Amino acid sequence: MKNLILTLSLTVLSTLGMIAQTTSFQSWNSVASQRAGVLNINYLVNYPFAYSDPNGAEMGIEIDIIREFEKWLETYKGVNLKLNYKKFENFDTFYNGIKDGGNGIIGLGSVTIIKEREKWAKFSQPYLKNVAVLASSLDVQTLGSLDDFSTVFKDKVALVVKGSSHEKVLLAIKADQFPGMVVSYASNPKEMLIKMKSDPKYFGYVDIITYMAFIKEQGGILRVHRAADVQSELFGFVFPPNSDWNYIFNEFMVGGFGFTATDEYHAILEKYLELNVINEVQLR
Repeated sequence: MKNLILTLSLTVLSTLGMIAQTTSFQSWNSVASQRAGVLNINYLVNYPFAYSDPNGAEMGIEIDIIREFEKWLETYKGVNLKLNYKKFENFDTFYNGIKDGGNGIIGLGSVTIIKEREKWAKFSQPYLKNVAVLASSLDVQTLGSLDDFSTVFKDKVALVVKGSSHEKVLLAIKADQFPGMVVSYASNPKEMLIKMKSDPKYFGYVDIITYMAFIKEQGGILRVHRAADVQSELFGFVFPPNSDWNYIFNEFMVGGFGFTATDEYHAILEKYLELNVINEVQLR
């Protein structure tokens, strides 16, 4: 009897393990062969890139692009894909979820494509340009050039999300123009903007889309120091290093004239962004 119970227990555990593996971490090759499967969507809450509405429905630029990918798979590959969403409030946690994740996860985190990150991740083709802007309270005088950084931001505190591309930019400015800069870390860009709005001692880099969305949502304005703009960044979707999903996703992105040349792409941008922002960040 004990042997029978042990055998049944092992069988149940093995079956549950197989189910968990099948539903949680399916490779693209497996999904393609079965014509159906699950793709886990890990997203960093960052309006309007990816977030959930008051009813809990996922929304945002990145979410809508993923849904276009889902439609494309059904239309052109005959694959019925189920999207399994998981949200993250903290960039570090999001980062680790991708870096240590299994094949079958795609990361939506308004992630900048940079060489250093290719050590722990695979990237999609870019879906958007980024302009990183330096924001502060209106009480701070406008920065004329980076050479004036230590004067304009004397006795101020720089905010940044640890591990973000903005951290690298700020630390370079600290090394070259402002060795005495005090740097403090935040969990996400919204936390940074709330602190900047409530306390004039704070300043920091945020994506222009995040900045404009915050101003629209919260009211009031902050000062943007355009002399410190960083305009060479590109956003992409991110995959664990062992993933094979980046290949099929990039086929979706570059097929024909490319997804960024489609009406669907421009409709997504128009849904979430003002025209002046679209002109700065859209890919053509």
